[in-house]
Amino acid sequence: MKKIFLGWIIILVWCSQTVTWAQSWASMNDEGTKLFAEGDFPSAAQTLEKAKLQAVQEFTAESAQYATTALNLAETYRALKEAAKAAPLYSEAAALFKKINGATSGEYAVALINQGLFLVEQGKSKEAELLLVEALKIDEATLGKQSPEYVSDLNNLADLYLSNGQIRKAIPLYEEALALNKALGGEKNPEFALSLTNLGSAYFQLGEYPKAMPFYEQALALRKELFGENHPEYALSLNNLASVYIEQGQLLQAEPLLVDACNVLQAQNQPKPYALALSNLASLYENSGSFGQAEEAYKNARQIFEAIGTQRSADYAQATANLAGVYLAQGLFTQAEPLFEEAAKIRAEVSGKESNSYISSLNDLALLYENQGLYAKAMPLYVEAVGLIEKGGAQDELLYITILGNLAGLYVDEGLNDKALPLYEKALQLSKQYLSNTHPQYIKTLNNLAFYYNSQAQYDKALPLLTEAVAAAQTSVGDEHPLYAQSLNNLAFLYLNQFEYNEAEPLLQISLDITRKTLGANHPNYATTLNSLASLYRLQSKFDEAEPLYREILQNKIAQIQNLLPSLAEDERKEFIQSIKFFFEDYYAFATGYFQKNPAVVAQVFDLQLIMKALIFNSTQRMQSQILNSGDAQLLAQYRNWKSERARLAKMIQLSFEEKKKQGITQGQEDQLKADVNRLEKELSQQSALFAANASVDQLTWKDVQKKLQPNEALVEIIRIRTFQKQPGKDTLYLALVLTSETTETPEMVVLDNGYLLENRYLKYYIKKIKDQSAESYTYEKFWGKIQEKIQNKQKVYVIADGVYHNINLNTIYIEDKDKFLGEMLDIQMLSNAKDILKTGNQAFAPKEVFLFGFPDYEGKSLALQNETGQDAMLAALNKEETKRQYVEANGKIAPLPGTKVEIENIAQYCTSQNIPAKIFLEGDAQEEAVKKLKSPQILHIATHGFFLTDLPDNINNRQGFASDQAPLTASNPLLRCGLFLANAEKGLQVGEIPGKDNGVLTAQEAMNLDLENTGLVVLSACETGLGEILNGEGVYGLQRAFQQAGAQSVIMSLWTVNDAATQEMMSSFYENLLVKKQPKREAFHNAQLALKKKYPEPYYWGAFIIIGE
Repeated sequence: MKKIFLGWIIILVWCSQTVTWAQSWASMNDEGTKLFAEGDFPSAAQTLEKAKLQAVQEFTAESAQYATTALNLAETYRALKEAAKAAPLYSEAAALFKKINGATSGEYAVALINQGLFLVEQGKSKEAELLLVEALKIDEATLGKQSPEYVSDLNNLADLYLSNGQIRKAIPLYEEALALNKALGGEKNPEFALSLTNLGSAYFQLGEYPKAMPFYEQALALRKELFGENHPEYALSLNNLASVYIEQGQLLQAEPLLVDACNVLQAQNQPKPYALALSNLASLYENSGSFGQAEEAYKNARQIFEAIGTQRSADYAQATANLAGVYLAQGLFTQAEPLFEEAAKIRAEVSGKESNSYISSLNDLALLYENQGLYAKAMPLYVEAVGLIEKGGAQDELLYITILGNLAGLYVDEGLNDKALPLYEKALQLSKQYLSNTHPQYIKTLNNLAFYYNSQAQYDKALPLLTEAVAAAQTSVGDEHPLYAQSLNNLAFLYLNQFEYNEAEPLLQISLDITRKTLGANHPNYATTLNSLASLYRLQSKFDEAEPLYREILQNKIAQIQNLLPSLAEDERKEFIQSIKFFFEDYYAFATGYFQKNPAVVAQVFDLQLIMKALIFNSTQRMQSQILNSGDAQLLAQYRNWKSERARLAKMIQLSFEEKKKQGITQGQEDQLKADVNRLEKELSQQSALFAANASVDQLTWKDVQKKLQPNEALVEIIRIRTFQKQPGKDTLYLALVLTSETTETPEMVVLDNGYLLENRYLKYYIKKIKDQSAESYTYEKFWGKIQEKIQNKQKVYVIADGVYHNINLNTIYIEDKDKFLGEMLDIQMLSNAKDILKTGNQAFAPKEVFLFGFPDYEGKSLALQNETGQDAMLAALNKEETKRQYVEANGKIAPLPGTKVEIENIAQYCTSQNIPAKIFLEGDAQEEAVKKLKSPQILHIATHGFFLTDLPDNINNRQGFASDQAPLTASNPLLRCGLFLANAEKGLQVGEIPGKDNGVLTAQEAMNLDLENTGLVVLSACETGLGEILNGEGVYGLQRAFQQAGAQSVIMSLWTVNDAATQEMMSSFYENLLVKKQPKREAFHNAQLALKKKYPEPYYWGAFIIIGE
């Protein structure tokens, strides 16, 4: 962060000193300019407004006197930050001086300069450049190059180029000004010192620090001689020289200079320069890792700008962004975000959305979101920033290069390599064209392109780039700087990927040491380098050296999760967890090679899973629970508002483009509503965290879980991990952690290293055999055999599934040598989290009301709507599914389910027999709106088609927002790709929004908004409602997750489609057990399955349904 003090030369016209006109106008104009000089801008504006009117009366509105006051008044409004009033006055004054005095007059040149400097402040650089170039030519023609005015014009134009990052255009102008100042006044004058400073600043921004240093040193010595050591000009030179030391990593040399500069400026009552010097001192502390001191200094600088009444200025915005930056550097994202947002808002107001400063804010916010793994929020900001620059809104090559690199990196993270490479190459081309080969951004660009080649295993292309980056960083910033450390780490990682461990290790050690010293142990770069070193030791089987490194990494990441998760909306939580999951998976891979030597590592893996699952699964539910039980009326009102707005967003997303157009809904309005919903959820999360001691989780261990296990019980935690190996079929493996009441030292670990085969060949085999209702022989061996060896003779097993284990029903696995199914040998109870065992029980469930939905009228016979042409994207996707799902008939219609009517009526009879009110919604009444209106139903039963879209169609007419320009949103959010079909769904799919109604498709996103607080049971008696996107460690991200997050304690759902008769019998038996026989939910479900199995022995029938939750 470079704060170089280069003031604009602002010329105010004092016409009463040059021309004698009528006293009344002249006295008013003089009084106004005097008030301006005293800093009383409001009074000056009032007086000059009167002078302007007086000029019209005494002269005319086209007189030189009127033009003079108009220009003075424009400068006054500029000082008052009233740009809308200033702009037309500048234009009017310039036009009048040109008309009255001619296009080569000095008065016209002065008007051009003042207007140009004003436009610079407004971010209108191109318009400003035209005016400043014209003024330069006028003064050259009329006054000559040896005039002070011409020199001032050179500096003004060069300053413009420098502020825009057009450094190479600025340098020759500064050099000409330096030579002219020397000729005009010699080397012992303030103007020569200013020229030295300007040239130093140009080379500084170019990254050529050795060239900048002598100019700054000479300026410092000259100002000391001219002004003494207690003058503000001397302090500014101290600040500039310190900036070079900071960028070169010479912090010890920089600090005393900055402290002296601050002391002088504070003593001389120079608040603005003092605040800027404080910011540089804060930057020094930040670079040294002294974040507490940096934060305090940035806060003080910001407060000074606020105190002097410039809290809506560019300087205040920069101070705000600086403070946000120090929070970002520490990973304190929740503190950083509102500050970055405030800075962006101010910059948009003050300088406009095409200005460099606003584009810089877009980059800041995108970088913040990217660091949190919120790629869906970062991407459009980077794209917008690049678009603004390429449209010509800004001319800062350095900023452009930076953002190109950031966007390319995000494309790589998203797997969009074809988009990334051209951006990396363009950034390097521009870097070579506009920056020196020692500029920090040039070095970063080398690192970025090398990172891309490294990720593509093009090591021969990456090596020369990284070798150059390391050498350039050492030359430019020294060998104690984070940039040097980063370059070393990247080179080491390249060697690591090529198994050249001896070359990689010393580089990583040096990089780690530098990063720890300069950035601290909480910085993301430190964790990255630490993980690289730990991985190196793991790959060499140096497990004892790797173990403490992994432990430190995990402590860092868990603390980061605990601090950040409460401030994130649900979709942001998912993205963030995914972005850091690599660190945990790498540790688990380490554990598979280390546990036999040190079994204690298995306990650490188990405990880590407890912590992670508690944070992931309980975060949203805990927030909602805290709010509902808080008794805070205002908080409850905020919660209801959030629920309402989220429901409105879910509905809006599903509207067809035509319907959005009819309702006047723009993409901007939809984006704004999404941002508002996320903001409301963050506010609620932050407030609810206060009720739970900053969202801390109980530090449970495997021993706490073990205490709940009975002698005949075992618990199995299955974990899917990516190994990141490039060999085909070796990129995935599974762990099974087995815990029993007899476990003593640590849980046992089973490693299934055939993850790829489990998820492909063996899963397909299992599904085919189930649906063919044919005998199968090796599913047990592949999925469960090794685990059973650890369970031995236990009768009941709690299973926490992950990955492919969500796609199978363990009860249906056939054991050939015993001629039994696994469910006949074991009582298997599925849990979402091992922690759930602490609250498990077999308590009776006594519902007082039941809500039953079934046999929906998909076609919407009662609706007189005209079908629109063109197939809906969702319906096309349903038709395209590989399995040709049974809910779509050959004609594209949704298949009716008359059997569900019988199912609902049978359940209702059991309710009636027990005097339990049953509210029935059949055919046209089984509407989406009716489900959404429910308030905490004790039992909610929905018998209809469920769906999950795994393969969205390409190049089809998008009427529901499931492809085309909204495809990234839908594709990235599995909650929008699964749901239930209710009444009118067929119409809704065809025409989008149905006037006065929902579209009949209840997505999982909408299900999350249902009021299911205290709902004991949700039954989804529909096909494939258990499917969804499987995220490692998080379970199925689909309808199950949605209904549980809405509040449901237990969910019954199906993994595949079964016929009506089997489903009716299963559900009838279940409800008889639950309502009539008063059996607990799980017992009632288990007994119903056994009864169905007697009639239909094949697992295809009785194994389709599973129960999850309490």
